[in-house]
Order: sequence, then C-alpha cells, then structure tokens
Amino acid sequence: MASNTQNTYNEFGLSVLDITNDLIERYDIKSSRNSDIEGVVVVDILEGGIAEKSDMQEGDLITRIGRQKIIQIHYKCS
Repeated sequence: MASNTQNTYNEFGLSVLDITNDLIERYDIKSSRNSDIEGVVVVDILEGGIAEKSDMQEGDLITRIGRQKIIQIHYKCS
C-alpha cells in the first residue's frame, strides 16, 4: 500500500477503498460482465485478522456481503 495512505482496518482486519481507475490498473481488476466495475477494493490486510485467515488478498474486489450489493464505502443498495 502507498506510504502516504493511512489504512483504517475494520473489524475483519482489512482496509478497503472505493474502486478507482488507478486501483483497477494497479490490481488488474477485470469485469466479468460488460458493465462498469462497482464495489470496494481490499488495499491492505491486517496480519492475523479474520480477512487473512479467510485467504483474502490485496486487490480482491468486494461487490457483495451476503445478499447486500456493495457499490462504494458507506453506501449499500439492495
């Protein structure tokens, strides 16, 4: 993760950012459909946290939590 970015870890031990063109390029994120990419990108994982134990990795794209669609941080739509 870039040193000028302060990571804030949630209760799962990961830090996420809203998807941007820079993050799409950095992590080589591809859309499985012919649509805009939506969601949040995992940018850092806390050692020993739930996310690490679940084999999550930097660059993973989170688009849903359960049945809840995730478009960006602090915004969910059903």
